Amino acid sequence: MSTNGTGFLLEEVRIENVKNIRLLALSINGRSTRITGDNGAGKTAFFDAVKWCIGGRGKPISDGATRCEVELTLVDGTKAKLEVKRTATRDGAPRVEVMLNGESQSSPQKFLDALKATLAFNPMTFDDLCETAEGRRRQRDILAEISGVKTRLEELEAARKNLYDQRTTANADVRSAEAAVLAVPPVRPDTPDEPVNIAELQAKSRALQDRRLAAAKWERDRAEAGAKRTRIYNELATLAEEIKRLKEKHEASQNAFSLANKEVIEFPAGPAMPSSDEAQAIEKAITDASAVNSAVQRKKLKAKAKARHDAAERKAKDLDAAIRQVEDDKRLTVEQAVFPVEGLAFDDDGVIYQGRRYEDWNRAKRAEISTGITIHQNSGLNLILMDDADGIGEEIKLAIVTKAEEHKKQVLFGVYQKVAGPIGIHIEFGAVVSVDGKERSA
Repeated sequence: MSTNGTGFLLEEVRIENVKNIRLLALSINGRSTRITGDNGAGKTAFFDAVKWCIGGRGKPISDGATRCEVELTLVDGTKAKLEVKRTATRDGAPRVEVMLNGESQSSPQKFLDALKATLAFNPMTFDDLCETAEGRRRQRDILAEISGVKTRLEELEAARKNLYDQRTTANADVRSAEAAVLAVPPVRPDTPDEPVNIAELQAKSRALQDRRLAAAKWERDRAEAGAKRTRIYNELATLAEEIKRLKEKHEASQNAFSLANKEVIEFPAGPAMPSSDEAQAIEKAITDASAVNSAVQRKKLKAKAKARHDAAERKAKDLDAAIRQVEDDKRLTVEQAVFPVEGLAFDDDGVIYQGRRYEDWNRAKRAEISTGITIHQNSGLNLILMDDADGIGEEIKLAIVTKAEEHKKQVLFGVYQKVAGPIGIHIEFGAVVSVDGKERSA
């Protein structure tokens, strides 16, 4: 890593047998410049070689060659010297050596990984993401990670989602409870809270019936006794006519009559016959109790449904409040975050700069912003590689270089150009032929 934290600049490059570059040695001296050339001249191979030397992916060996090698020399603001050399053969694994101020690093790839940017060195990689909604969310995630709030926001978002799911369930319970309340038929206001005891009324009805039967039996017994008395009385009348002839029989009958008469006179009093009104009242009470009990059941169902509805509604309101609290926490987390470019912020949909959506700024301003973000990412390696800068206008290139130089960064642009110009390093057939307009022998 840099000895003072200012980051390394690329000084010298040596490339051998990488794609269509057979051998290329170049001094850049830490300055920003353009790598120009025709299609297939070796521009892309140059950038791929530099990235491969630092990142180490694949084996970019030229056709017909058995090995490739790239050497980079970099320096920082204190002139600390970093030398990186990576080689690969077709049969073996790539090998990397890292020397810092002449001292070999025991974990060279780990050392290099600490220098690499997550945006692959190119600020326009960040800018290109704004073309789609998914890309804008990716920009948001990158900015959250840079500012150190990504983990906290992920925790808050997970909490918000959990609360939202709970609220959705609670709202469904509210609707279900409302339907349950409406499904219960209306109940009269004077409906009692508890059902009428029909069994007790039925027991009273049975007792009343028993009394009615007892009274009827008493009436029958009394009628029979009266009939008996009448019969004997008639017999006495008959005997009276024959008293003379049947004196003895008359006397016997007289005695019998006396006994029968006494029985009638002394016959015990029977139960009172219940009135028909009393019976009708009990029957009506039983009939009315069924209707009352049905209303009581409906009242209880409605009360239970209403209680469920109220509980679900309270839970939904509590969850609404919890969600608002999580959203406030997310907003406060973003507000308190420290961003690499002043005026940056983000929301759920993407990145915001000075209160305006990032994608709504012109590309030159976006290039300036994304360069600032890339610079922050490349804190250990002050190198910005833009291997395909043909679609970027001069205004945007100038914005990138200006922003980079403010932070002592180095920018290398890859630009399609058939012939050498007054500015830049021109490559033909995998070799440097001109530097800033001056021809160079192979």
